[in-house]
Amino acid sequence: MNYEEIGQKIREWAMQFYQYAMTQGENNFRIADPHILHGSNVPVDQLIYFFASFIVVLFTVIYSCDSFQILHPIDGIREWKYKISIIKVLGFSTAVFAFHTFYKMLVGILASFLWADASYAALKCLGSFINPFSIMAYAFAITTLTFRRGRLQAFMLGLLLFLTPAVMTTVGLSLENKSIYFSAISISILGAVLYQSALNTRLSPFMAGFVLDLAYFVAKYFMLYYSERVYLLSAGDNLGKIVQYMACIEVDLILALLFLLVLLIYRLATTENVKLKKEIAFPIILFIATLASVYFGKVGFQYKPYYDHAVALWENGDYDGAVNEFMTLDGYKDSEEYIKEYRNWKNENIYNGGLLYMQEGSYELALDAFQQIRDYKDASDKIAECEWNLRNHLVGLWVGAQGSQLSLNPDGTCHYHDGGGVEGDGTWFTEERAVLRVDTDALGYQIYGSLPEGYETKTILFQADGSNWRDEEFVKQQ
Repeated sequence: MNYEEIGQKIREWAMQFYQYAMTQGENNFRIADPHILHGSNVPVDQLIYFFASFIVVLFTVIYSCDSFQILHPIDGIREWKYKISIIKVLGFSTAVFAFHTFYKMLVGILASFLWADASYAALKCLGSFINPFSIMAYAFAITTLTFRRGRLQAFMLGLLLFLTPAVMTTVGLSLENKSIYFSAISISILGAVLYQSALNTRLSPFMAGFVLDLAYFVAKYFMLYYSERVYLLSAGDNLGKIVQYMACIEVDLILALLFLLVLLIYRLATTENVKLKKEIAFPIILFIATLASVYFGKVGFQYKPYYDHAVALWENGDYDGAVNEFMTLDGYKDSEEYIKEYRNWKNENIYNGGLLYMQEGSYELALDAFQQIRDYKDASDKIAECEWNLRNHLVGLWVGAQGSQLSLNPDGTCHYHDGGGVEGDGTWFTEERAVLRVDTDALGYQIYGSLPEGYETKTILFQADGSNWRDEEFVKQQ
């Protein structure tokens, strides 16, 4: 066994995990935002939410402990071995936060193997820190630990795990944010109730995990429904939305089922006289839901929500937004027809606009328009026509500061005469409306000058490369 290679693999994996965390995980915590910490160009509403989130974090941490003396914090820290101290609370919550990053990586991996595109797309929804990992950890904590503060402490621990990341990463009271806050608070309240039930009836982590899983899946529906980042629940009827939602939680159901089986094994190992036939009913419920989710995830769901959303944008007149979404659907249904219709409509508008500019004599604007649609109708002919009309602005007599004369003809020919009596014919042309170039027998080399005002330029400084030419400024005569 090559321990050096194993160590290298572990370091590579750790670095990948760190990079993923910095780009996809908990890197958005505003408490570590350097702009807020330095107070530079921070909107007032963000500062308010920053301080509010800090207060929420402070209170949830303090009241998640068995006891904590604010005026004597060192005494509380010293008792960490004998109670649920602030060190244990912070360590537990940090571990759960770290599992959020691992959860997102795992969903991405499993989604690629299971073709669970909807589950992967659901990761873009805010609130993914409420997930099967954090639910299992919370269920195990409230049923195996004894809190000196009782239900309040169980409730605060739930807020620390579920609400704290929400207030630390979101700003505002949009429906999406409200749904996340409400979900976190609801799960925490349920956790407090389950803790009290565990005290009275010795509720097992297995049963608490199942109940919290149900609450989590109900909450996730609303988090997805009100999400402003993803549009996955697009069906026109409630049954259709539920079918789409089942596809979105495919990987979550698989993870929840596995965790519930782990808790069941733990219950069988630590408890006597367990009625297995009764207990096994709960994993079976999740198993059936998982099968339904896998099925719905494979029945044309991959692009349907985005397609429905794109069609809705189209019908509401947002053609640009609709086509941007149609272009991501890889030809799903008639998305290509929408794209083709949009392009024809847009090209026709540009084409008609170019014709209008030509009628008004605005050939510069007309040329810009037709160059956007070179392959549409006779746009290439219109480009040549516009360039011909624009070039005519340069046609005429140009007189140099040293007495030279240059006559530019409409057919692209020219005649040059310098102040010393040397003269000759030649040709002239322009490059991208930016440079005028002249070749004449009188010189034997090419001279050129920039057109700072395009074809409307009235003064040109002619230059030449590698010759005896002396730069001369020419002015167009009326």
